[in-house]
Amino acid sequence: MLFLDDHPGVREGIADLLKNKNPRFVFFMASTAQEASSLLERHAEISLAIVDLNLDGKSGLEAVPLLRAIKENIPVLVYTMYADRFHLRNALSANIQGYVSKDAPIEELYGAIMQLLNGGSFFNSAATKMLSALMGGKDMPIFDSDERTVQIFANYKALSKTEQKIFALLALKKEVAEIAQTIGKKRKDGLEPAHADLSENGNPRPPCPH
Repeated sequence: MLFLDDHPGVREGIADLLKNKNPRFVFFMASTAQEASSLLERHAEISLAIVDLNLDGKSGLEAVPLLRAIKENIPVLVYTMYADRFHLRNALSANIQGYVSKDAPIEELYGAIMQLLNGGSFFNSAATKMLSALMGGKDMPIFDSDERTVQIFANYKALSKTEQKIFALLALKKEVAEIAQTIGKKRKDGLEPAHADLSENGNPRPPCPH
């Protein structure tokens, strides 16, 4: 995994906590978009990018097109202190696959990582409510009326009907079991909680992610 954050203490501390949960995690650390793209060029095995939004006054989102120019389909998880509508809107416009705020428990970040590594998406409650508002066509002052709004809506509409329904139910704070029952599917359809990736004895069992 690529971890892009301009605070070494923060990224190393978080990486250590995540490796305690899954010792097979491997992290490549970067402080700038240029460092991140250089690491990705040298390490093709990197399968996920964790990106902070604020890199010494510059937007971490500037790294997204650089990374995808090297690895087109690399999933991007935004991990940031910002949870306001402006930053959420900009992040969603960059076609990221996940968004977790830094005040979230480490279990939530771990769950988000596992979802993305398994081809899914993960958004915190604020982003989920925005997506739900878009789906419902509610007249809410969340986004400015500009081309970014159009792109966000297009990205959301690209989700499958089941994924859209899941987002709507998550926005209503429904439990996983209730969502699974509502959509008539088992938990293996991206609805399992973070600890579902552990074996019966509590040890991690996914393939080695980078």
